[in-house]
Amino acid sequence: MANGDDYIKRPEQHILEDESRLLFMLRLPREWIKRCKIPDYGEDIEVQIVDGDRVTEKVFWVQLKATNTQHDKFPIAFSKMKTKNLKQYEISPFPIFITYFVKPHNAFYCIFAQKYIKEVLPNDSPNWRMQETVTIKFNEDSKITDFRILDQNYQNYLHYVYRNNPKSTLGNATYWYNGIPQSDNEELKKRVMNAHLYILDLKPEKAIEVFEGILRELVIAPIEKMSILLNLGITYYLRHKNEKAMKNFESIFEVAKKIDDINAKVGEAHALNCIGLIYQSSENWDEALRYFEKSLNSFENMGEKLSEASVLGNIALNYKEKSKKVSKFDKALKNAELDKALDYAKRELEICKEVGYKLGEALALVDIGLIYGVDKEWDESLKYYNESLDMQREMNHKLGEALILGNIGSDYYIKGEFKAAMQYSEDSLRINQEIGNIQGIAYQIGMIGLILEAQSKFKEAKKYLKEAINSLDNIGLKYGKDIFEQALKEIEEKE
Repeated sequence: MANGDDYIKRPEQHILEDESRLLFMLRLPREWIKRCKIPDYGEDIEVQIVDGDRVTEKVFWVQLKATNTQHDKFPIAFSKMKTKNLKQYEISPFPIFITYFVKPHNAFYCIFAQKYIKEVLPNDSPNWRMQETVTIKFNEDSKITDFRILDQNYQNYLHYVYRNNPKSTLGNATYWYNGIPQSDNEELKKRVMNAHLYILDLKPEKAIEVFEGILRELVIAPIEKMSILLNLGITYYLRHKNEKAMKNFESIFEVAKKIDDINAKVGEAHALNCIGLIYQSSENWDEALRYFEKSLNSFENMGEKLSEASVLGNIALNYKEKSKKVSKFDKALKNAELDKALDYAKRELEICKEVGYKLGEALALVDIGLIYGVDKEWDESLKYYNESLDMQREMNHKLGEALILGNIGSDYYIKGEFKAAMQYSEDSLRINQEIGNIQGIAYQIGMIGLILEAQSKFKEAKKYLKEAINSLDNIGLKYGKDIFEQALKEIEEKE
């Protein structure tokens, strides 16, 4: 029998870090949602803030480090922070906090990673990007005793991320990418940030009130007015109020006439793209294409790569949807439309790879998968979906993961492989529930209803379809609801 000394012992540091992780989660407000991130891509914990009984869209990530060493002087230094992790934090869409547990103090010290990387590291270690590891310093005032301060200051953290993320500043003009005006007007920025948080919380009507209040109550520069009109138009478009959306987009061109500025030209290009989306939603494919091509030409001329890729994706999906309306007897025309769709989607993918925009790359792969699915080329469709799914999981992008799982489930449903369809749809539903995505929850509940109906499980199907329809009504979404209503009607006619 082996002696106890022969067993492999866990390193003390690993035990300490596990202890710090547990203690950190216990010190967070009990109602907040905590998720350990496995595998570890440089962040240990994902936290989602809960306000009362409402799961918000406020998410932040935490990298935890720990020490057993007594520190009597500040700053406290951690000398082994991986540079590759810091580079990843720099482009994260969420606030990230590097947290150091000093056991002899029984205290956590916390720094806001994105701000530290931008404002402190260049002074402390100018060549940090060329090193394998970096020393991070924690001052005495970085001690955190009440973690609710992360909720109270979340708006400021997210604002900082939006404004300083290098992946949102590709090209010469950075004004339009995240919807936050590049302005010295603090009241304006505060209100716009509030509106965006309403959108994240699926409260577009509240966001509309904020945007309209800005136009009515604040004295703002013409370029700022263009930004607000664009934001307001997009919010109306998301509410399927296309007439009001169009009015705001068209107003942008009137304001732009008064401005000789590269930012104004970028704003016009975005407005053209948005008008294309309105025509696309009305199935006016040719008019949509006309606006998309104008927008694409503008972005190409200005070197705005990120926006160029976005418009290419819209054109690809325009051709995809157009192909579905072609007569089944005109195979040549349908194939021609799908070939164009693939060409644009692959150009979208190439640009995202070129600029290193991983999330855009993952979305472009989904677009390609959707296009192959139109012609029932399931193997090709699934190949691109799975490639995107791997990327979404690597980035821990839960919303994207849920979307792709739902798409795969839909493909299996169309193929008649209901067991697989149910598995993917349930996986998508579970993730949507974890992140509080009300829209995704409604669609996947409806999808499960359709799968049950196809298996003649009408009683269960009816329950799911009703729940999906009610959920979509509650958030004011019409897209897809007609499919669930038709299925419910057919079940009731059989009763």
